[in-house]
Amino acid sequence: MNDDLKPGGLRIQGVNHSFGPQPVLRGIDLDVSDGEFVTFLGPSGCGKTTLLRVIAGFLEPTAGSVQIAGREMTNVPPHRRPVNMVFQRPTLFPHLNVHDNVAFGLRVDGTGRLEIDELVGWALDLVRMPEYEQRRASELSGGQMQRVALARALVKRPRVLLLDEPLSALDLKIRLEMEVELRRVHRETGATWLYVTHDQREALALSDRIAVFDRGRIDQLDDPTTIYRRPATPYAAGFVGNANVIPCEVEGGARGCTARIADVQVAVDPETAPGPAWLILRPESLTIGTGEPASSSLTASIRDVAYRGTAFSYLLEAAGLEQMIKAEVADGPGHPLEIGASVQVSWNEDSAILLPREG
Repeated sequence: MNDDLKPGGLRIQGVNHSFGPQPVLRGIDLDVSDGEFVTFLGPSGCGKTTLLRVIAGFLEPTAGSVQIAGREMTNVPPHRRPVNMVFQRPTLFPHLNVHDNVAFGLRVDGTGRLEIDELVGWALDLVRMPEYEQRRASELSGGQMQRVALARALVKRPRVLLLDEPLSALDLKIRLEMEVELRRVHRETGATWLYVTHDQREALALSDRIAVFDRGRIDQLDDPTTIYRRPATPYAAGFVGNANVIPCEVEGGARGCTARIADVQVAVDPETAPGPAWLILRPESLTIGTGEPASSSLTASIRDVAYRGTAFSYLLEAAGLEQMIKAEVADGPGHPLEIGASVQVSWNEDSAILLPREG
């Protein structure tokens, strides 16, 4: 844990939570600095939303503690915590206009009318919707409703903002626009944001750091570039970037190290320690051709191909491998190749990652 955590930061220590006999969170430790944007990334059921609800106070952890700005929050009710939450679907009051939806929490707190008007105006300016103040919530588009929900959460100026998959119900074009807006609003508010998503592209685009969740534990916590380029585990490599994770055996010799994949030897980093390993290959680092084999290549057959707009996505079967190999090849001359064609799948040694494998 970070003993130099700045005032205003969030500290989670040893948090466990179970639903009946089923453990959902398993010993979560996490420090988040004041003003940081941290994303919880993982598949459905991995515990990321449960942790968000523990931080919000909607769930009490089975064990462990939550601290905000150095204050213990574990037994503090949700409405007394310096946090607010934006949900997957905006829960606006359809009979109220935008101004009254954003002002709702302030009115409950007994804030004066002039201060409410000032704060609501600030929040709507922040999400670029000042001209919608008198429009009813039922007259808004999905993206506009989510902006209003964000304004309502921000208007009380929480120390920590919790966002639970706020873009998942929107179409791709609006999601991309909202990503830009979320980055801007985070910069302008300077608040600490915790963001839950199962969309790895979204996590990479938004975050200062990403916590990759696997079955109630944080598998890797790092900045987006490091997680993508240097994954620490086969799980992180496969989930973030959909990498090929191939079992191999690294062997040393007079001519340097090689990795044996099934019955094929390929060149690897000469400083790799011999023994069982995982060979991590990003789909976009692979090339496909029909020429002579390179020092790092496998012979494979094309089993499927899909057009992705800027690239072709190939699924390939190599002899001796149980899993298919995924490759992304830029659109250009010679592509797409035909299903059933025999090809060489090649890569540069410096684009491959090797992780130790037990057994």
